Amino acid sequence: MHLLLMTFGPNERHHLQGYFCIYSFLAGNARLLSINIMTDRPEFYKNIENRVNLIPVEEGTLRDWRGPYDYFWRIKIKAIGSICAAHPGEPVIYLDTDTFLYNDFAPAFETVKRGKALMHLYEAPLKEIPTRTARRMYGKLKGQQLGDFTDLGEYEMWNAGVIITPNTRQLAEIDLALQVCDGMSRLGVPDHFIEQSSVSIALRHVYGLEPADGYLAHYWSNKDEWNLLIARFFQQCYLQGLSQEETIARFRELPLTGIPVTRKIKRMKTKLHKRIENLFPDKNLAYLRQC
Repeated sequence: MHLLLMTFGPNERHHLQGYFCIYSFLAGNARLLSINIMTDRPEFYKNIENRVNLIPVEEGTLRDWRGPYDYFWRIKIKAIGSICAAHPGEPVIYLDTDTFLYNDFAPAFETVKRGKALMHLYEAPLKEIPTRTARRMYGKLKGQQLGDFTDLGEYEMWNAGVIITPNTRQLAEIDLALQVCDGMSRLGVPDHFIEQSSVSIALRHVYGLEPADGYLAHYWSNKDEWNLLIARFFQQCYLQGLSQEETIARFRELPLTGIPVTRKIKRMKTKLHKRIENLFPDKNLAYLRQC
């Protein structure tokens, strides 16, 4: 199986998340055929370049991958397709950086051997997602022609932080996901759902879907706490001068069960926090003068 991560921009936290994800697979002896990092910051991976295949991506390529409707997350589908095309017939796993392996990865291999694809976890039928934005999305899709589909009511939304394809159908799943993605963009579906629902529909249609949350964690709703753990972990490894092998061994000792992987924060709490920050801004800020 070939692993793909994508990291863009100068925010070091995203790249540290990528490091953490990679070390989780190294520590878990996951038997990957390759680890691929598609990035515009290849210099951030000097410390691990002997373990990964760095794929620098230029802005022109990203612009082309956004497609006719300039949809940014279309590049995720194109990137997965590029790895699938490079390794025909061999399974490919795409991961958001805010993920990591926490259990034996063998069940993923067993699932793709049975010809099934995987995503992180099942969320809800497209027509029953309980949010206003999702209802708007399905309202725009209902009765519309998207490729070979005229009714998407039977399809479901899956979390797209994990995408695993058997990659045995000559990119049929990629072509279908792009077709649905562009159709949704044409219809004005809210951007938030386009990539996720396109991949969910395509993988379910081509292979059928099963969940991967039994061994892959996705902490998208609790990034602050996990980012703190990740920063402390790599700080300690750096300060103690640990080698790669020692860092892998140290990873196996991490108490991964002590922090929630999901956390729902009430909207009112967020609003009150911002309100307090505005009412009581920090004062008496002093800066160094440049000599």
